[in-house]
Amino acid sequence: MINLGEESPNLIERLLDFLYTLGYSDDRDDYDSPESAASLSARPGHKKAASLVINAWMYTLGDRYAIPSLKDLAKHRFATDLETGWEFTDFAELVSVIYETTPESDRALRDCMMATCREHGSELLEFPETKEAIKKNGDFALDFALATVNEKF
Repeated sequence: MINLGEESPNLIERLLDFLYTLGYSDDRDDYDSPESAASLSARPGHKKAASLVINAWMYTLGDRYAIPSLKDLAKHRFATDLETGWEFTDFAELVSVIYETTPESDRALRDCMMATCREHGSELLEFPETKEAIKKNGDFALDFALATVNEKF
């Protein structure tokens, strides 16, 4: 028996799709994260935000199960979605996924986030979710401060 822990069945389904097809759906309509469903659906860009969270989780699964090609695809999709959807992001959940489920030495998604923070830091601070993420995650708070103050981060 394979124990997949407490992973969401929808994420496991996407993982299995990837293993068979080398792709997965980041369709936002079937995203079922209980932590963010209410906050995401209340925002005009909730589909983009859900896609970002799905791709962050898929990156985490690629890391957890040692599937480099899944990590590459998830990172590419994450970076692409973040470029156009940063203002719709549920930052608190996104920071939680990235900073609490990947090793500190794995900077791929963190660096994508910091590029966005560097470019849009003052706008991001207008969102209560960003302030919440800064309060809850010290590593993110440090990265955010460095990215918004130091352009060479």
